[in-house]
Amino acid sequence: MTIGAAGEPTVKRIGMQDVSAPALALSSAVHNGIEPARCSMCCARSTWTDFTRHFGPRSGDDPKIRNAKQRYRLTIFALGTGWP
Repeated sequence: MTIGAAGEPTVKRIGMQDVSAPALALSSAVHNGIEPARCSMCCARSTWTDFTRHFGPRSGDDPKIRNAKQRYRLTIFALGTGWP
């Protein structure tokens, strides 16, 4: 980052770097060798601990979405596994 004559900051774009061989090997191992995660694990933990009770509107009212607990579980699963 540089500061211009008028005092405004300027951020320069960084060029793309080459991906190292170990990083490519790890990526290949992850995509080919690991079994897909199961959403049932998240659902089972939710049943055992009822952690979804901590999610919802800040007002404390009931959520306005249908199947709120199921949607919370799916969202946590998707975020935890890196699904878009």
